[in-house]
Amino acid sequence: MTIDELGVQLDSARWFTLLGQYRAEEGRQAISSLEAWRNEDDGADSYHHRIAGAMEWLPGQSSDPDPAHGDRLQALAAQAGREEEMSQLSLTVYKRALASLNSMGETPLLRAGAHDFQHVARGGAAYAARKAACEIFLEQPGFWCSLIPLFCDGHWPCGLMPDKTLVVY
Repeated sequence: MTIDELGVQLDSARWFTLLGQYRAEEGRQAISSLEAWRNEDDGADSYHHRIAGAMEWLPGQSSDPDPAHGDRLQALAAQAGREEEMSQLSLTVYKRALASLNSMGETPLLRAGAHDFQHVARGGAAYAARKAACEIFLEQPGFWCSLIPLFCDGHWPCGLMPDKTLVVY
């Protein structure tokens, strides 16, 4: 994936239109709802409760640590003397993702009881786009680049299980 291809995907994304419809595959688990996060014991099956109890949410704010790379991407850019260039590119992509996300309306499937996950989901998509830009810049497409098609197709890759299995809503 190139930066231009990333931009095209972000501009044409169908943000969160296929929530609950993802089919699990190797290394990825699917959830069909957010009911297990309602803070109530009813409304979700044991499968979803198990995931809710063990899953770590993917980052949703630009200041959150990167669970896939830690500080490695910044260190690589700094070693190459290109940290500022990477930072500017990732910020540009982040803003492009936010602009695309702002064009979508509210998504009822991002609510579970009193909890509204709209902000977290949108923040997670923008965070993934920013980190994908860093991976592309460093010519090391990986974890974050693999999430972009999921987001753009309408799913929400929202967390990681302890064994690093991706959870997709």
